[in-house]
Amino acid sequence: LLIIGIQIAARNNIPGITIDAVPFAQRVVLFAKQYPGKESAALIDQFLFSIYQVKPATARDKLLAAVGPVFLKYFIEVPNPLHKTAAERLGRVLRRLELPGKPMLLTGYTLDGKPFNPKILKDKVVIVQFWGTWCVPCREEMPYLVSLYNQYKSKGLEIVSINTSIKGDENPMKVKQFIDTAQFGGKSVTWTVLHEGLAEQYKSAEQPKRETVTKYYGIDELPVTVLIGRNGKVLQLNPLPSMLETAVNEALKGVSVDDLTPEERQKYEEAKKKQEAEIDKQIQDELKTLEQK
Repeated sequence: LLIIGIQIAARNNIPGITIDAVPFAQRVVLFAKQYPGKESAALIDQFLFSIYQVKPATARDKLLAAVGPVFLKYFIEVPNPLHKTAAERLGRVLRRLELPGKPMLLTGYTLDGKPFNPKILKDKVVIVQFWGTWCVPCREEMPYLVSLYNQYKSKGLEIVSINTSIKGDENPMKVKQFIDTAQFGGKSVTWTVLHEGLAEQYKSAEQPKRETVTKYYGIDELPVTVLIGRNGKVLQLNPLPSMLETAVNEALKGVSVDDLTPEERQKYEEAKKKQEAEIDKQIQDELKTLEQK
């Protein structure tokens, strides 16, 4: 049942994902309401777990954005200790997926142990990168970000990298050494780098339950990139590198896609179609994997 549900939800037609996934999620919730208990709770947990396993993250997030609100509404309407963990995780993920158009919480400590002041980002276009020294894709995108930063910093671009402090990155001095010595395209990282381990360490008595940014937005896979406009509101989640420079340019100019020149607009639309085609292919690959299982 779970595999069939994922297959129905992850059709190759991108717009169809929401149309197919929501009714299926609603039927699962209806079943849980009619037959409450451990069995229905396990069904929901396993269904969500199956979606969390979908690769890549872009395809998984599309599914979660579609079915997440259905399950979260059920968790709120029918409080059940059996759903506590699932509800908390889903709530964090949806908080991230619903960021476009909203301000993003940015707090923490630099590698030197100093509190980060988000006021330095006022009126800036900001790229927020969640990363780890152990993360190969993170390291692969660094030269591009360094180049982008050096090119557009004087025009108002800032980057904030947030090390998630896992898999050997728990020691901030190790991360600092990596940043201080690593070269990307022959150049160093000179923007602000935060460390989530320090954020956990410096929790105050007044805010003992304060979550790190990584946990607050349910980030459990790297890299994650967020683009924020000059007004402090999120513009895009995980834009492809081929689209990022155009999006940064657009944000720095304070114009919309409609204001781009015909050549710029064509380039932007081509990159957008390419991204959707890649997601489409990735979903099809996931379906084949599920069928084999």
